[in-house]
Parts: sequence; structure tokens; C-alpha cells
Amino acid sequence: MKQDISIQVKLDPRQYRRFVNFDNFKRQRRWFVPLLVGVIMISLCIVDLLLDKGASGTTAGLLFGLGLAVPMVCFGLYAVQVEAQIASQKLKENPLVYELRFFDDHISVTAATQQRNWVDVPWENLWAAFRRTDVTYLYVNSGRALILPDGQATLPGDNLWTFIEAHMREGSCRKV
Repeated sequence: MKQDISIQVKLDPRQYRRFVNFDNFKRQRRWFVPLLVGVIMISLCIVDLLLDKGASGTTAGLLFGLGLAVPMVCFGLYAVQVEAQIASQKLKENPLVYELRFFDDHISVTAATQQRNWVDVPWENLWAAFRRTDVTYLYVNSGRALILPDGQATLPGDNLWTFIEAHMREGSCRKV
């Protein structure tokens, strides 16, 4: 078992925000429900205005306000939560978060905060990988990903992507 690649991952707030936005909005499409609720509320407002011509417009105004407020509150709380995660993980200090070693039959991962307890994950147990222009997201399962920024591995990011594609199940690697 020859060790091919190693990477010590340091994350900054910008990289973390980009990942969280990708995961929530592009991969999981979590933007849809808040916007749908807003569109439904505003549509009901328009219907109320059209059908209830003699009314004061209080219901329509309330529906319109909720149609604007619900998405804004959801996305505002999301932004606050992301910033709280950045603070709790002390990412502003650009810390070493985890270390990975890539082998032909598995990857080994250890968190920087632990006592270097390595966990081996066979390639067939990895869920998916996504490649962006300057980063690779390697998903251990649908809820946990490893962020692999270019320039931190022992080889260039495109070569790392080629290695990952060669070892993962067919169809589980996508460029986004």
C-alpha cells in the first residue's frame, strides 16, 4: 500500500462560507422552500386585492409583508448561524482543521484537535466528490464533507481531482 498524496487542510472563513453556500444552496437546494413560501404569500396578497375590492387591504398588506419577511428572516438566520460556526471553530485564525492521506485502497483522516487518531475510509464507502475551480469537496456521506482547497496537497488540485476520480465509484464525481 503506497501512500500517494497527503494534505494538511487549513481553512479560512471565505473557504468555509463558499462550502456551506455550495452545500446548502446548490447541492441541497435549501433556498427553494423560503422563496416558495414568499411567492405563495405575495400571490395570496394579489388574489386578496383582486377579489376583495371593498376591503381595507389589511390582509393583503399582512400577506405581502410576510411574503417579504419569511425569506429574509430565513436567509438572515442562516447567515448568522454560519458566522457563529466560523467563530466557534476559530476559522479566522486559519487553523489546521484536519489531515488526510490518500492511498490506493482507502483514505485516512485525522482531526487536528484530536490526538491524531487516524480513521480509514475505503474508497467505496465515500459518497461523492465535487470539483470547483479551486477546491474539491469530498463527501464521506451525504451530511459530512472534507474541504480540500487547492495548493495544500502534495500535488496540484487538478491532479488530486484526477486521483479521486480514478478511485471513486463511477458517477459519484462531478465538476460544478
